[in-house]
Amino acid sequence: MEKSFLIARAKKGVGKSALLEWLYIKNFAIEDIFVVKARGSDLSRFNLPSLADSRKPNDKIYNWMSRISAVINRDIGRRISFAFDDDDISLVQTAEIDGFKERNLISALIERFRKPIEKLGVADDKIKISSDLEILARNKRRILLLIDDVDATFQNTPEEKLELATLFSACRSLVSKVEGLTVRITIRADVWPIVRKYDESLDKVEQYIQDIQWSESDFRRILAKRVKSSLKFDSSTRDIDILNSVFVNDAIWDDKQQPLHRPIYTLSYKRPRWGIQLAKLGQKNALNDRKEKIDLKSVEDSLVNYGLKRIEDIVVEHQHQCSNVNEIILSFRRAPKRFTNIELMDWIKNHISNHLSIVIDQVPTKDTIDIAKFIYRIGFILARIESKGEYQHLSYDEFPDFFSRHVDAGASAVTWEIHPCYRQALDIQRVGEAKARSRDSRL
Repeated sequence: MEKSFLIARAKKGVGKSALLEWLYIKNFAIEDIFVVKARGSDLSRFNLPSLADSRKPNDKIYNWMSRISAVINRDIGRRISFAFDDDDISLVQTAEIDGFKERNLISALIERFRKPIEKLGVADDKIKISSDLEILARNKRRILLLIDDVDATFQNTPEEKLELATLFSACRSLVSKVEGLTVRITIRADVWPIVRKYDESLDKVEQYIQDIQWSESDFRRILAKRVKSSLKFDSSTRDIDILNSVFVNDAIWDDKQQPLHRPIYTLSYKRPRWGIQLAKLGQKNALNDRKEKIDLKSVEDSLVNYGLKRIEDIVVEHQHQCSNVNEIILSFRRAPKRFTNIELMDWIKNHISNHLSIVIDQVPTKDTIDIAKFIYRIGFILARIESKGEYQHLSYDEFPDFFSRHVDAGASAVTWEIHPCYRQALDIQRVGEAKARSRDSRL
């Protein structure tokens, strides 16, 4: 824990929560570390009535610092079998944060227990809890605070952007003011660019960002470990040999011969959990067809069911931002897989804006750019950049400024693609098929 503050940024399903759980287990047994695990909702339930409605950033930062103190003290209370009542927890969370400066945080927080403990009527209880408190203060010198899901229900509104921005500023301020505090916090990759652009003070927080990304080699290793856990292999068996025992070792994908794990990696949106789900579906098809190994057809025959699961995921993840997200996704049924900027706007106008009452982040809109930006933000479409016969894909977290008013996507080399994981479920047309169907419909 060399750095006192880090923010793990990643897409949903990449392993943010698993990372925090691993940190919790790894550090829980270390004698001088007091580990506290909290969710964003845990912090939100402790609110200072006098500051709750303030829109002043400094008040909100103070409020977050006090909530963090309350969450830590709640866990201290659990360790010493001391339950706060509402008045006690209010006393703790209104403690003066400035009094913690240049002091060990856990010692400063434990001092806040003295007054509530004095209220105890039974002398033996008072003695036992005080003794437990002294042992804790003596043994635990550092606090590791793990905060997950701070953006679980995030909507792109000024109020929520301010809430998140000030949380990050509060964490940064706390770790710089007090001794013995380390904070690890997670945020979705599509949310960070929104919050970052809203608050210029987060320039100072950017240095604490760490991206969680799985490269193709990482993905191959994870997939091999999953296969190895189900089948018996010698410990020295190479990952590639493990995969070749259950997958055919080449497939024609994107008009090239490639190892089968590569299309699975692409179709899983580089998320190991999704990749393992797809591999299992491919395994089921291969067994039904009595094949010795999983081949590309086994995987492709799974893509309708797999795509429906991915649509369910995207709806669950983003329905709180737009209640129409399911209808928006389904409106692309039998669409071409690739659009120019003008074609995308026409499709949105003809299939969405003219038929649905869309509300995104609490704001009604029929603007095709607003809707396009939303489906780009949630990862339904990707930007495709072509140059010298090569191409690359960009997602919102990599380049969030497409569809911004000052960026003319139509004048650039950008086209838009529906991500492959959704195409089969929506009967998305291949590039050639789209033109043929359009021509046939006019005959």
